[in-house]
Amino acid sequence: MLTVNDATLYQILIISIMGVSNIRDDIKKFLEEMDDLTKKGIFGDKPKMHALLKEKIDLNSYFIQIFLDWLKDKRQIGKDNVHKTISLLLQLYFNAIKNNSEKSIEILGYFIDGFPDVNESEIVKHLYTWYESLNTWRNSLPTGKNPGDDYQVAQNSITVYQNGIELVGKILPVITCLRKVSLNQDFDAKNIYQRYLGPKIEEFEESFNDNTEYLFITNLIDKKLRNAVSHLDVRYDRIRKKYICIFSTRNKRETNHIPAKDFLTKYFPNPGYVIQGYIFSLILIVALAQSRIADFGKIATSLK
Repeated sequence: MLTVNDATLYQILIISIMGVSNIRDDIKKFLEEMDDLTKKGIFGDKPKMHALLKEKIDLNSYFIQIFLDWLKDKRQIGKDNVHKTISLLLQLYFNAIKNNSEKSIEILGYFIDGFPDVNESEIVKHLYTWYESLNTWRNSLPTGKNPGDDYQVAQNSITVYQNGIELVGKILPVITCLRKVSLNQDFDAKNIYQRYLGPKIEEFEESFNDNTEYLFITNLIDKKLRNAVSHLDVRYDRIRKKYICIFSTRNKRETNHIPAKDFLTKYFPNPGYVIQGYIFSLILIVALAQSRIADFGKIATSLK
């Protein structure tokens, strides 16, 4: 489950890319507003410290410090999942850049600029939506002063999971495109990006059919629960303390009851693992940009 410190990676990465020259005005305005709120401590002391730190040191040192702070944080459950995702992505970046550096850098830039012929960077905006819902869920949790409402907490957790799944659906095409670059395969980036999530996952898994280690990423997303979430067929039963999920099969609709504890420990955190791994892999590739390509490969391998 994400901790307050882990959630700051959203703030820090987004704030840090404000200096990109070709970033769109609407996105830049949004980032400036987030930067101002972060410096005021709206998102907590740790994000505030990081936001102020970036004005004192160079970008590479800043990113490295963010990553080191995350490594030291012992509060997150499932951190090994994030670690493995980072390792897999860095190795993919290495292979793609080694094969075609110009095309690879262009694809990595889709995070900021959006995919070809897409009006805006949906990845950045979905990242904000996911983080905002995560923050709402966290604020609804019981505290000493607030006993909380289990129904509201559960409903907020469904929103976080749904937004996380949507964001993963925006990230997967970037990974798929980089895989195709590493294999010298032709592809239509816009076509890959604009598919529904199911076909995106199929394309992703097909592109890694000879390297199934990468299926770890998509295996984190439960197929039946994803199906239910995509059709808005997930709700919480406060009497039975279970999440009710209705999903479609080829011939019928089925209902699955997931105990609250199982949902929050086995399913809820998983999109966040992929998102964190992706964001941290971008932080590291920026921080390592001045390294020789051979050194980059060694670093990626050492993370396994």
